[in-house]
Amino acid sequence: EIAEELKRSMENMGVEFRLGYKLDHIETCGPKVKSHFKKEVIESDLFFFSAGRVSTSQKLGLERVGVETNDRGAISVNDFFQTAVPNIYAAGDIIGPPALACTSVEQGRIAMCHAFGGPKLRFPKVFPMGVYTIPEMSSVGKTEEELIAEGKPYVVGKAHYDELARGYIRGDHYGMLKLIVCRETHKIIGTHIVGSDAANLVHIGQCFMMSETPIDKIVDEVIFNYPTLAEAYKIAATQAAKELESHPREFKKKEKPAA
Repeated sequence: EIAEELKRSMENMGVEFRLGYKLDHIETCGPKVKSHFKKEVIESDLFFFSAGRVSTSQKLGLERVGVETNDRGAISVNDFFQTAVPNIYAAGDIIGPPALACTSVEQGRIAMCHAFGGPKLRFPKVFPMGVYTIPEMSSVGKTEEELIAEGKPYVVGKAHYDELARGYIRGDHYGMLKLIVCRETHKIIGTHIVGSDAANLVHIGQCFMMSETPIDKIVDEVIFNYPTLAEAYKIAATQAAKELESHPREFKKKEKPAA
């Protein structure tokens, strides 16, 4: 849903998506580029091809010292970012996902503390990811797809940028903040945003998640500056709270002790 909102926004700016195509080769023709696919040739001003990441570890000589890698070239590490060779550590893109600048810094810090006998830190379970497109996209926590697969009950609250005073003033026709709330605990378990300043706004949701703030507390006790994009949290939280009213908490019945 978040990706579709980003796609609609980019299409409005003139970006054309061709998904599931197998690229054969590209050809530059002056200021234009021709993209050759199996059944079609597309001419455009700019061409961007996205096919995932592979770690460039092939020429490091890792096999000579016994450091192991997986089928995508990523180095295998433990919770302290030690490789199969205890005195060799690896952090960042070279070990694979999430491969973000923010997570790589923290991985390096944990590895350094462990290597030099400092505190045995653990990598946080909750961390944000940002995609710096125009507009931005950012998220932290669980997605609906993950919760459906896990069979966990949840509700969703949304706020669209064009219903915010700040969004209206800025002329943001696209953009959405989406909160995923556990139906049993009423706590936020996922924050997903697409729109201006998404990579900044997501940290508010991250703090709510880490402090385990229930959604009703956000509705009743948290005030956001007006007009701001952050106000989207209040709107999304209120919508989620209404959903929870029609889906009351489910408590497991306590079993009676055996006679």
